[in-house]
Amino acid sequence: MAEGKRKALSSSFLCSPIPKDPSQVFYVGYSSSLQTPPQTKNSSTDSFLMDSATKSSSFSTEYVRQLQERVRELEKERKQARQVEEIESVRKNKRQRLEIESIAVSKSEELKREVEALRIQLETNSQRHQIELKERDIQLDKLRRQLKFAVTEEEETLKELKTATNEHSAEKLQLEKRVVELEAQLDLVEGSLNEWKEKALEASSQLRTVTRQSAMKSEDNILESKIRLLKSQLKEKIAHLRKMNTELVEILETYGKDLDDQEANELSAKRVALLESSLKQSQELIKGMESTQKTMATPAAVKKYEARIERLEIALSDAKQENGKLSKHLEKAEMELAILEKRLGRGEFNVETTKIVHLAVNPTHEMLKSKAKSSDVERLQQENEALRARLDKLMGGVDAEAPDIAASEDKFTTTTSYETVEGLKKLNQRLKQLFGDQIRQYREAVFLLTGYKVDLKKSNGMELLRLRSVYAEHDDDELLVRMEANGSLELLESEFCSQINQRVFAYLTTCRSFPAFLSTLTLHLFEKQTFQGN
Repeated sequence: MAEGKRKALSSSFLCSPIPKDPSQVFYVGYSSSLQTPPQTKNSSTDSFLMDSATKSSSFSTEYVRQLQERVRELEKERKQARQVEEIESVRKNKRQRLEIESIAVSKSEELKREVEALRIQLETNSQRHQIELKERDIQLDKLRRQLKFAVTEEEETLKELKTATNEHSAEKLQLEKRVVELEAQLDLVEGSLNEWKEKALEASSQLRTVTRQSAMKSEDNILESKIRLLKSQLKEKIAHLRKMNTELVEILETYGKDLDDQEANELSAKRVALLESSLKQSQELIKGMESTQKTMATPAAVKKYEARIERLEIALSDAKQENGKLSKHLEKAEMELAILEKRLGRGEFNVETTKIVHLAVNPTHEMLKSKAKSSDVERLQQENEALRARLDKLMGGVDAEAPDIAASEDKFTTTTSYETVEGLKKLNQRLKQLFGDQIRQYREAVFLLTGYKVDLKKSNGMELLRLRSVYAEHDDDELLVRMEANGSLELLESEFCSQINQRVFAYLTTCRSFPAFLSTLTLHLFEKQTFQGN
């Protein structure tokens, strides 16, 4: 059966027409993927042909040759077809390449244009850069020259600073010595002030006792002199009345002898009436003189002497006020010394770690300031000594003038007290006291109404207003306001100003109103206090 099938296949295969399409030949192939299968098929066909040739003798070798030639032709056609396909693919590739090349050419032209533009820009930029570089070189040369000049100046300034620091250190040592001396002097002054206060208290007590004793002695002397005068006057009047009585009696006796009884009775009655009236008048005069003698030590005289004592006490209070002024001067001197110490502390610096380029603080200026402050301290000390001498004179003058005052105020003197030098001094003292009382009353009213104690003081030739609030937390909290010549006010810096809220300062900085600023500050301080009304 298998052999029959093979025969049938071979016969049909042999008798079938040769296909023109090379894809129908399954055993013929030139591709790389089909090289091995055609070999097996050729081998099978060769074996089949051999079998067929051996079995059938009808086939000839010529036909085989024809078949081989046909196969070769088919292979050639296949190669040609492949070549045509390759040519077409090459043409397509060429077209694509041409299109790509045309696009690339257009792009290359655009790129060339851009490159030209960029080259032109680069050339212009390079020229600009060259010009800028030249200008920078010129500027660098200038800067180098300036740096050299600055370095030389800095070296000179450093040399000057070194010399200035050396001078400043020497001046600082001198100032420290001066401060130590001033502190020692202040200690001495404070000790002397304390001693003087004790002496003033003792002197005031002694002065009171002495004034009272002198007043009592002067009063006793005045009373004795008045009593003597009254006694002499009484004696004279009594003698005069006695003489008048004797004369009248003699006259009555002479009249009684000459006249009749009736006329004598009438005349005697009249004369008796006259004598009685004169006696009554004399008795009244005697009683008045006795009453004046008894009433010499009346409350009016006591009041006068008390008024004198009060005046002496007023003089003593004036001396105490001058003592307070002296203590205030000392406090000011201490404050100025503290300011000087602060300034000396601010001027300290280390030369090795600190480099000063610009001269911010002039040592000579600070030295002049310190000298001015020391001169102010010396001036205050001189004023203090002068005031002490004046106070001692006043104390001595009060002791010496006590009897003179008593004598000048005697009611028997004809001249008024204000016509003499002592009277003018008294008037001046009374006016001072009156003005001082009015000023104190005015300041107290301002303090009660506004809540600020206002003090006027001078510092370095400037008038300063010192304001202290009643609601301040500390006694040292104060505002310093400078009064200009045109009447404008300027708030100066202080420790208390740094503690105030900026909202409160807005009324002064933006609105420029001192009353609004002070009122808001008062409210701000009042809210801080734990105040409770009754």
